[in-house]
Amino acid sequence: MSPAKSPRSKQSTSSSRGRRSGRVQRRRLLFEHLEHRCVLAVNTWIGLGGGPWESPENWSLSRSPIVSDDVVVPDLDGDHKITVNAGVASALSIRSAETIEIAGGELTISGEINVIPGLRMAGGTLGGGRVVSSSSLVGTAAGGTVRNVIIEGDADFSSAGAKISFGSGVEFKGESQFGPSSQISIVTSYASTTTLTVSGVLHAHNAVVSKTGSGTGRILVTSGGRVISDSSSFNLSSLDYADGSILNSGDLSNNVFNTTLGLSSDKVAMLSAARGGADNQSFRDISISSNALLSGQTLDLDLIGTQGTANLRYLFPVGQTIESGATLNLASGVQSRLQQNQSIAVSGTLNLNSNSTVVFGYAYQNLTQVIVGNGGLLNATASQFVAEGSSSNTTRVAINSGGRVVASGS
Repeated sequence: MSPAKSPRSKQSTSSSRGRRSGRVQRRRLLFEHLEHRCVLAVNTWIGLGGGPWESPENWSLSRSPIVSDDVVVPDLDGDHKITVNAGVASALSIRSAETIEIAGGELTISGEINVIPGLRMAGGTLGGGRVVSSSSLVGTAAGGTVRNVIIEGDADFSSAGAKISFGSGVEFKGESQFGPSSQISIVTSYASTTTLTVSGVLHAHNAVVSKTGSGTGRILVTSGGRVISDSSSFNLSSLDYADGSILNSGDLSNNVFNTTLGLSSDKVAMLSAARGGADNQSFRDISISSNALLSGQTLDLDLIGTQGTANLRYLFPVGQTIESGATLNLASGVQSRLQQNQSIAVSGTLNLNSNSTVVFGYAYQNLTQVIVGNGGLLNATASQFVAEGSSSNTTRVAINSGGRVVASGS
C-alpha cells in the first residue's frame, strides 16, 4: 500500500502545478497614512528697499511668509521700512535689521521677534510673539492693538499722543514707557478679565491709562516688577502689587487713581509724603492685601489726596488681624470698609480718630464683625460704625474676655 501524502506535499504539488499552468499569484498593496508635516523654511526679504509685506516678489520663496517660515530681513542700504498693511500675516520668527511697521491687518508671530530698529505699531494688530531683549516695540499716534505678546525688550509708547490698546496675554519684562499725553487702553469684554502684567519696570509720565469694555481691566505688578509714575491718570478696575513687587519712595507721585489700588500694608506709607513716600492727587479704594499686622508694626491710614479725599476708602483684607504689640491708626475723616462676612481680630490696638468711619460689608444672613480679644484695645473717638445693606445680616463689635473698648462720642 502506498503511503499517504502530507498536506505540505499537497500544497507544494499544487503550487508547482500553478506555476506550470501559467497562473501568477498577486499581492495587495497596502498604503499607510502618515501625519501631516510642515517643513520649516527661511523666507528672506529680497526687495531692494522697503515695501509691503504682502507682495510675493519681495520674498525669496516667491510668496509672503506663512506660519512655518523664519523671516529674515537683511541690512539694506539706507533706512527702510517693511509694512504690514492688511489681512492676517504670520511667521514662525522674525530677524530684521530694518524697521517693520504694522499699519493695518494683523501680524502674528509664534516665536521670537527680533527687529533691531523696532517693531512699530501704526494702526494694525500684533497678535502674538516674544519681543526679545535686543528688540523693541514702538507706539505711534496711529495706534494699534497688542495681545498675547511677551515683551522682554523695551516698549516705547512715549511719543506725544501715542495710542495703544492691550488685549489679554501681554507682559512687560523689560523697560516700558507710557507718555507724555499717551493714551493707553486695556480692552475688556463682558464677564472677563484682561490683565496687563508688569514684571519689569513701567514708567508712566503724564499718561492716561484706562480700560474699555464692560469687563475687568487691571495692571498686575508681579514679583520684581515696578511702576514709576508721575502726573498720570489710572482709570482701571485695579492696579495690584503682588508679593515681591517693588514700590519705592517717590515711585508714585502726583497721580490720579480712579481705580482700586491693591498693595500690602508696608507699601501704604509710599502713598504719602508725610510717611516717606510722595503725594498724589486723589485715590479711590486702597485695598490692603496683607492680612496680619505683626507685633511691633504700626499701620497709619491717613487722609491722603492733594486734590480731594471724597472717594478715598481703605478696604481691610479677609481675616485682618492686629496682633499683640501692633497698632492700626485710622486718621480723622478716613473711611474704611470691612469686607462682608469677615472679621477684624484685635489683640493689639485699633485707634479710630474723630470722624473716621468703619463700614461693615453686607452679606445675606452672615456675620461681619470686629473682635476685641484678650489684651486688645479699641479706641473710638467721635467715630462711626455703619452697617451696610439690610437687617438680614449681623454686624457687631464683640469684646471678648480681657478685651477693652474706650469710646467717646461714637
